[in-house]
Amino acid sequence: MTPMLVAASLSNREWRAALQRQVRDHESDIVVELVRDRHQALADAVDLVIVDDDTSWISRVVVSGLVDAGKRVIGVFDPAEGDGYGEKFLRETGIDLVVPSDLPTEALIAFLRQHRPNRTQMLEDAAALEQLDDLVPLAERRVVAVGGPSGAGVTEVAVALAQLMSDQRTVLVDADENHPGISRRLGLNIHPHIVTATDIIRHGHTLAPQGDDNSVASCLARPAINQGALPFDVIAGLASRDDWSLLRADDAVGLLDVLAQRWVNVIAKIGSTLDELPGTPRYEVSRQIIQRAERIVAVTQASPTGLLHFVDWLVEAVPLAGDAPIDVVVNKAPTNPALRGQIETELINITGERLNSIVFVPPDRRVERAAWDATTVAKGPFLRSLSGLLGAVPSRFAWRKISVPARTPATNEQAA
Repeated sequence: MTPMLVAASLSNREWRAALQRQVRDHESDIVVELVRDRHQALADAVDLVIVDDDTSWISRVVVSGLVDAGKRVIGVFDPAEGDGYGEKFLRETGIDLVVPSDLPTEALIAFLRQHRPNRTQMLEDAAALEQLDDLVPLAERRVVAVGGPSGAGVTEVAVALAQLMSDQRTVLVDADENHPGISRRLGLNIHPHIVTATDIIRHGHTLAPQGDDNSVASCLARPAINQGALPFDVIAGLASRDDWSLLRADDAVGLLDVLAQRWVNVIAKIGSTLDELPGTPRYEVSRQIIQRAERIVAVTQASPTGLLHFVDWLVEAVPLAGDAPIDVVVNKAPTNPALRGQIETELINITGERLNSIVFVPPDRRVERAAWDATTVAKGPFLRSLSGLLGAVPSRFAWRKISVPARTPATNEQAA
């Protein structure tokens, strides 16, 4: 039988170190791996996830996502806390299997063995519940992250993708900590916004009817000016970039997970900076959204300076993207085939096999006109070029579609 893989949160409490020692020295049918965040805990091979009330990334939505993925979640609390806060917190996040931290290690291991999940059955049960509750099937949920350096046209590309995908229920989320501008671009009120929505899901009110003030649907952006209805929904971004500390990364990713239950396409516009800054979560929202997304759309301006800034952004993005395909949109691209060839070669040299496709988008006056009018872009070269990104097969690589001519063997060798 395959050893049981336990993902243990990186806790400083004694239960974690004692569990690791016992498993290493005496147990052959259990493997314990330390995990730092929800993304590692969601790895396919993980059977059980064990956390405690000090685990920073645990929340009701995270627990729900782990269960949906066929994991069983176990919480460890400190019984010495007189008010019982630890146990109460774990149960409020949806963890029904909780144990005290002073439980003997052998008893804890026996508890883990007893609750090893039948993952096949759990996934089948989750699928049945999805159908019963009229949720989007897990395999069909698509979270797309759209980002790139400042000035590349990320906002316009994100809005256009939402417009192109609106034949299915689509929501555009402004998760940009640096330049939150979707609401202004589309003439929408800045309240309610993304923090309002994350506050609601933190309290467990997620998919109530739209008229309910405690539902995520009640946080959809509303028009600020008299204009026609948009073909897609919007969650507005921060009212000001100075409010970045109000938005936790785990909450933002949890919001995307909740939205994906009702909206087939969830498009998240992320920030222009992805640097990991020790001691501060300044850009952690965008970093974690890239880790969560099934697909990355990276936008660059077709100029030497624009490409240099894009390379800096891409260097940070690639390690975060995992096996998610990366599509590059070259905005305001030149029409000269030779210049396009040079840009393509540079991008292939940078990304190698990580590059899924390149889409060259020519300048289009309709984009500027739409920005002035706070509307979506009229049909033309801009939308027509971006439509090459659309795909239909619902899988991890649902969008794999090369939009540039096939590369020659010589180019492949060069990229390698």
